[in-house]
Amino acid sequence: AGPQPPIDRNSYARENGWAIASLAALYDVTGDPALLEAARRAFDWTLANRRAPNGGFSHLKATDDDTHLGDTLAMAEAALALYRSTAERRYLALAVELGKIIVRDHHDPAGGFMVRQPEPGARGVLAKPVKQIDENVAVTRLLNLLARQTGSPSFRAGAQHGMRWLISLAEDGLVVPGALLADRELSREPAHVTVVGAKDDPDAQALYRAARTYPTRYLRIEWLDRREGPLPAADVDYPDMPQAAAYACANGACSVPVFAPAEVHRIVAKVDDR
Repeated sequence: AGPQPPIDRNSYARENGWAIASLAALYDVTGDPALLEAARRAFDWTLANRRAPNGGFSHLKATDDDTHLGDTLAMAEAALALYRSTAERRYLALAVELGKIIVRDHHDPAGGFMVRQPEPGARGVLAKPVKQIDENVAVTRLLNLLARQTGSPSFRAGAQHGMRWLISLAEDGLVVPGALLADRELSREPAHVTVVGAKDDPDAQALYRAARTYPTRYLRIEWLDRREGPLPAADVDYPDMPQAAAYACANGACSVPVFAPAEVHRIVAKVDDR
């Protein structure tokens, strides 16, 4: 047998983002705190060591000349996954920040989102922005979910910009299965569940644990602890209840409150337009 190929021991922002989102999703289902701790630790390391001065994420080193759409996108997805897992608003705030940076730095006026801006003075083929189809599918879906979470028209416009480019590929005869997912999500509200109660209330914690296991990634999940102020989109008024409650909402209307974790999936499924 020949020599073993070398192991790539570099730590990349994109691959860390993928791993963080995966660990968070597994935590949602299993509730194993070691998985969440690993995701948090990797997120904090990547934030400290791979974020460039321009606010985007670099692949290998924290410099502006190494930022790529794939890295910033993966960390934005990781932040949104950790928001689902924890309901800690700092993660949503960072996902929003990164969404704005993606629109600022990677938007191609000709359509879609580019890997990076062409170098100044580039000529010929090097002057043409490179666009990855799978990244455009993911950006479109990310910006749409951020729009649903925050009510931001600019994120909605960004998602539509990405969708138009994906449609143009389909019109040219290119089969893009991921575009069907993006189109489906843009055309309907996500499953939406809100827990209302204090974050140190065991009953509210149990309701949130049930909510985050709802079996879809297209989920708007929120935890309203009134001590933290209104929710980011604040498009629904929830009544004050003497005990922690969960609501499922769609089109500005909500279900009756439920107080038992076993009831949460049932009320969400009733309003979830799948």
